[in-house]
Amino acid sequence: MAHLLVSPRNGAELTRWGRFEEAIASYQSELHAFAYRILGGRSEAEDALQTAYLKAFRAAADDQVRLTRPWLYRVVYRCCIDELRRLKRHNHDVLENAAAGVTDDEATRELSRALSHAFLQLPAPTRAAVLLVDVHGFSYAEAAAALDVPRGTIASRLNHGRDALRVALTDDVTDWRAR
Repeated sequence: MAHLLVSPRNGAELTRWGRFEEAIASYQSELHAFAYRILGGRSEAEDALQTAYLKAFRAAADDQVRLTRPWLYRVVYRCCIDELRRLKRHNHDVLENAAAGVTDDEATRELSRALSHAFLQLPAPTRAAVLLVDVHGFSYAEAAAALDVPRGTIASRLNHGRDALRVALTDDVTDWRAR
């Protein structure tokens, strides 16, 4: 976590900084993983997170804003979408660390590459829904709050995303077995 370069000048700034720091510290690593998987690149994720953290810090001054997990995800998601628009690219070739933690088994590596590729072919909103529910363990209601969409939209995106991944992986496994 980056440290404050300039000390807060008064108690209000200290309180705002404390609310912000507490919220970000609780979720920083999972927010980074979320942004990375949406954007597919480390530097893009860090750019989006920097913007999101600035927005969260500004919002921490408002006592009406609760820096909850779904709210932070919503801010990060919107910054990721803005970053995608800025870069004008919705797909990337390969996630840099997709195979982290897997064995050296060739089939596992191939499946991991196929999953990464198929995942990045999903539209960003679908990718976000799959990440929140299937990777980060959000309930449908929490994911809906994080993405600021109705619960039914989350269910639909999950259905489409899971189907697309299933088809892509089935095709890739069939191709791999035919070798």
